Amino acid sequence: MADTATETLEIEERRRTPALVAAVGGFIFIFAGQALQASGADGADSDAEQLTERTDAFNNLLAGSIVMLIGFVGLAFALNYVYQAAARRSSTMRGTFAPMLPLGAILIGISGILLVFAFDQIAEDFLAGTPITGDAGEDRAEDLITDSNLYEAASFIGIAGLFAFAVGIFYTALNAMRTGLLTRFIGTLGMALSVIVLISQIGIIGILMWTVVVVLIAAGRWPGGRPPAWEAGVAIPWLKPGEQPADVPDREEEPARPEDFEGTATEVESERPGRRDNKRKRKRKQRG
Repeated sequence: MADTATETLEIEERRRTPALVAAVGGFIFIFAGQALQASGADGADSDAEQLTERTDAFNNLLAGSIVMLIGFVGLAFALNYVYQAAARRSSTMRGTFAPMLPLGAILIGISGILLVFAFDQIAEDFLAGTPITGDAGEDRAEDLITDSNLYEAASFIGIAGLFAFAVGIFYTALNAMRTGLLTRFIGTLGMALSVIVLISQIGIIGILMWTVVVVLIAAGRWPGGRPPAWEAGVAIPWLKPGEQPADVPDREEEPARPEDFEGTATEVESERPGRRDNKRKRKRKQRG
């Protein structure tokens, strides 16, 4: 962790461009990997059909999984840039959450590769016996998938990786928002997407787009600029509703100014001390 704001800015300046490249690259690689995998089982609607087609698409499926692994690692690298930036500005962030992003990304990628080998083995067993078509073939395909130890292990690793990745994103978005690196809207959106990713494939697409937006904000290339905390090198938390900045005095404490009062002032005439005595002296002189 950097000791001064100057050191923080120097570190982030050096790592900003690599983080931006990793975010955009991760976005592209993940979509490219999904396209390769989709081409390996194009048009398959059932497990039996997928197992039949996988025997001829092993290379595409494996290549797609490897490309996706690279993409998730790039995504984790970019998000770690934001995590470290928040950690340099906060003394309350826990180091136990630091490995969540890279660990989750690696586990997700490994799970994808293991699933390719698991399905390839299951496909060989499926085509080596009968039936392979109809309802009986579909039931047999489901049984082979369920009984595969490698498939079960790959699925468990994938779930663990997805959970770790989601926790890392949630923690990063929360603390980046608290330290003023992200607006409340962007930070809350990241936390919401980290939950959605656990229950829907749409969450992955949302996380990809959110990561690119966040790194563009950090690089100052997003419309509207970036929050002041990036330029200051220290945390600048967002003000709560109704709260005033610390360097702005309350209106009640401001000294009164003449222009704050309306109307005109008039002097009230009052009889000065000794005025009656002067009148009496004049009368005495006239009598004399």
